[in-house]
Amino acid sequence: MTKIKFKTKLGRPRKFKDATELEHFVSEYFKFCQKERRIPGICGLASWLGISRSTLLRYENSCNDDDINDVIIRARVEIEAYNEQLLYTKNFQGAQFVMKNNFNYDAEQTTKNLNVSVSFEEYLRDLYDKNEY
Repeated sequence: MTKIKFKTKLGRPRKFKDATELEHFVSEYFKFCQKERRIPGICGLASWLGISRSTLLRYENSCNDDDINDVIIRARVEIEAYNEQLLYTKNFQGAQFVMKNNFNYDAEQTTKNLNVSVSFEEYLRDLYDKNEY
């Protein structure tokens, strides 16, 4: 006797039919944020889409549809770019927190002491000579 295996999808079906529909809702979210002068964020986007933050991140990382992954990655990059610009304002602590926790930025400076025996002028001359400027 042969067993027949059926592939069944577990869990709820995706909220969006395709990447075009998702992109429409993402675009509407950014328009809303701009109109209402709100700061776009990952949780805000997830709420706008009617899904949880973890579902949004799961769509980004393990969704079988590359187009949906691309839409979410572009949205995250847009949110990241907005928060990056906020770092240049007087009240940047919130943006700094978001960048560190959501986008893996490190606020600490690290310097390396490279015992260089060449003067800065010589280094620049070498770069110019090699056409690496």
